[in-house]
Amino acid sequence: MSTNDTAAREIWRKSHGYSEEMLYSAADQLAWLLDDPRYQDPAFEPPEHVRMFMGLIAKIEAEAIRMVSAGPPYVPATELEGSFGLSQMHAFYPPKWLDFLKRMGLPDTQMTDEMLREWEPLLTEGVPLRNGNMLSNHAWSLTDPAWTLVTPYYIARLLDPSITVPFGTTPAWITVDDADEITLGLVGDMGTGSFFDGDGVLCPPDAIMAQMEKLGVDYTIHLGDVYPLGAPQFYDLFLKSWKPGRRGSFNINSNHDMYAWGTGYFDVGLKDPVFAVQRGTSYFALEFGDWIVVGIDGAYYAKPPWMFEGNVSDLSVQDLRCCGIPDCVDAHQQVFLREVRERAEKHDKKVFVLTHHHALLPDGTATSGLWDQVVSDDMLGRAPDVWYYGHIHAAAVYSEHSAAGPDTKARVFGHGAIPFAPPDEMAENCGTGKPIECYASTPYDDGVLEHHGRAQNGFAVVTLTKDGGMSERFLNQDGTDMCEG
Repeated sequence: MSTNDTAAREIWRKSHGYSEEMLYSAADQLAWLLDDPRYQDPAFEPPEHVRMFMGLIAKIEAEAIRMVSAGPPYVPATELEGSFGLSQMHAFYPPKWLDFLKRMGLPDTQMTDEMLREWEPLLTEGVPLRNGNMLSNHAWSLTDPAWTLVTPYYIARLLDPSITVPFGTTPAWITVDDADEITLGLVGDMGTGSFFDGDGVLCPPDAIMAQMEKLGVDYTIHLGDVYPLGAPQFYDLFLKSWKPGRRGSFNINSNHDMYAWGTGYFDVGLKDPVFAVQRGTSYFALEFGDWIVVGIDGAYYAKPPWMFEGNVSDLSVQDLRCCGIPDCVDAHQQVFLREVRERAEKHDKKVFVLTHHHALLPDGTATSGLWDQVVSDDMLGRAPDVWYYGHIHAAAVYSEHSAAGPDTKARVFGHGAIPFAPPDEMAENCGTGKPIECYASTPYDDGVLEHHGRAQNGFAVVTLTKDGGMSERFLNQDGTDMCEG
């Protein structure tokens, strides 16, 4: 496959708000990999976990080819629901990077220019998958070649797991005592700010921020994920689009931020004045009347291969129970959560949890490992009253029949930017007596080709009252109600 003038490049130029040069610039921050004599040695053998990752890339590519070639229904194998754009790296990387990745075990691509050109009409219209993800030429869809940048960063992490930004240990504890109510604007997975989403229309991130500004929320809260990964270049773009609330903003750490070791999140994002109230640490508490809103970092210690599952520390719940919190290697966040617990119990306060990673499976039928950690006796000691998260590129309001039970209002709002279709798995589990009360499914009705088959992206606005009351609005990007709350 050519590395200069390909169908993939032509598709890219039509749909993205930033250049290929930005991808290369972010990749060049890893130039030390190219110069390391260990990897130049002809006798070098990639470690087994690197070879396994490259094997996964080959499987993802094969799955993409199979699905599109076979036609509908487009149902990926469960274990391969990753970003199919990873497989297009052959078309986008300069020869020096392609040579390096081949030394790491990257197999030859099976995709051709002819294949991509044949797919272009289909991908321009967009192909929805069962989970709501889309195969399309839209920015941030599963077939977006921008995901290729994840690969060299991930390989660097696999080669040297010690590379990371230090974990903050001075969390902010903010008390609001000058109001009878406060409003929180919550949105997840905002991508990298503005991008092309059809002629003459606002892309979802810009539309959502405009709506939050119009509503005058007190705090805007990002539930995590800057795409394709949280390198400084992409954080700079994200910050250009993000708008603070009247009292400030918070930002939750995420798996995509950690693909770049947290360099963008910690060194650019949290140091920007827009997130000043967070005081540079990835976990925090906002105390207001009978509420404690607590942000938890489930990404810093998330596990390979994709860091999809949230993890509060470098230890499991079982490890915590064995060693006891005071003796654990990194217990800072656990100790903080116990302080939240003690204050909530002493003053009869409700707890509102914010994470990036999911607390429930998308269909609401089971809890996650992160849920099990947070509610364990060594942390909160109970289920929180409210839990909002992103990560899943959809939105849903879970019912008392979900795995969260009747005592926790569980909500996912991870549809701030990525094009998605109404997920079949949510539709099947929505309704009276089922785990889901409602989910994001409002179609675009503007006739724009890029919006065909998609549901509107959106956000949530939560109003907390001093006496422990709460009301919610679940909103589409155009300001209409996603469903009644």
